[in-house]
Amino acid sequence: MNKDDIKNKLNKLSIMYIEDEESIRENIVNILNMLFKDIYSFSNAEDALIQYDKIKPDIVLSDIGLDKMNGIDFIRNIRERGFNTPALLLSAYSDKNMLFEAMSLKLIDYLTKPITFTELLNAFKKCIKDIDESNKNELYEISDHVIYDINKQELHNKNEEVHLTHKEHLLLSTLLKNKHKILNIEELKNSIWEDAYNTSDGAFKTLLTKLRTKVGQDVIINVSGSGYYIKLM
Repeated sequence: MNKDDIKNKLNKLSIMYIEDEESIRENIVNILNMLFKDIYSFSNAEDALIQYDKIKPDIVLSDIGLDKMNGIDFIRNIRERGFNTPALLLSAYSDKNMLFEAMSLKLIDYLTKPITFTELLNAFKKCIKDIDESNKNELYEISDHVIYDINKQELHNKNEEVHLTHKEHLLLSTLLKNKHKILNIEELKNSIWEDAYNTSDGAFKTLLTKLRTKVGQDVIINVSGSGYYIKLM
């Protein structure tokens, strides 16, 4: 993939960029504006996290040394929400312990400032490869007209996006990731609720009923006495 190929692919993508130093942020945003279709720039991770579910960027680029919530904590938060968005972290220094922690969060690259345009472009190339691979593996045709993109957490019915709540996304994603298995209620509750032990079966069944109205009544199958699985086309 040459530079023109990379630029052409990036021109169709969006990026979320987080940097608390204004001068650095402005310089990088100028570069990003030449490459990406949409750029969402933030000075702190807290505001970025609030907007994340709405924006659903294709790539995340964040400084590590942010106030309050640092870059690693930000990536950890979006991973816990079920997003596998390719992420790049920037740091003014190289820290092996921090690098080890960051890599456990499916990090695409860890870049040390100051960064050159070529280094940034090469990092974006890795992101593109990750996105292409994810698109191959994480686009599920649930029925004739219903398609779910597990990477972007988007459900479409006849090309129209269908809104899912965060818990509906978690339930659907869990069933799809285990599409060849029957999962019992406890396994499913553990994937959705932090306090699964104190979550009633009734709460789970209410959630399941709402999800079925959006993906199709005959898609999620109940095996009596065993649990549930998802039936794909």
